[in-house]
Amino acid sequence: VGIVSTGNHNLWQKKAWQAVFLNNNQVYFGKIQKINRNTLVLTDIYYLQASESLASPDDTNSKLNLVKLGSEVHGPKDKMTINRSNILFWEDLKDNSRIVKVINQLLK
Repeated sequence: VGIVSTGNHNLWQKKAWQAVFLNNNQVYFGKIQKINRNTLVLTDIYYLQASESLASPDDTNSKLNLVKLGSEVHGPKDKMTINRSNILFWEDLKDNSRIVKVINQLLK
């Protein structure tokens, strides 16, 4: 697994899955392809979606589903260019994380 670097800074593991946290409380899971001063390009994108209304913080019936980007009504391609000013942070995910395990199940 190679670590991609820009200058002297190791930014992400190219073969790992990443979680990208945005300032609008959205999180995207995927693979970072490119980062520059202004943008981050993400592919193989998934996100979490509540399957039931989150009526109250005590609602224990709400479930989260992992959704593959591309099935939405507007038909987006599986590539997202995100303005870096909208990113709080990103992190590499472990191979044994619950998200990565679910993605691997979906890819089978």
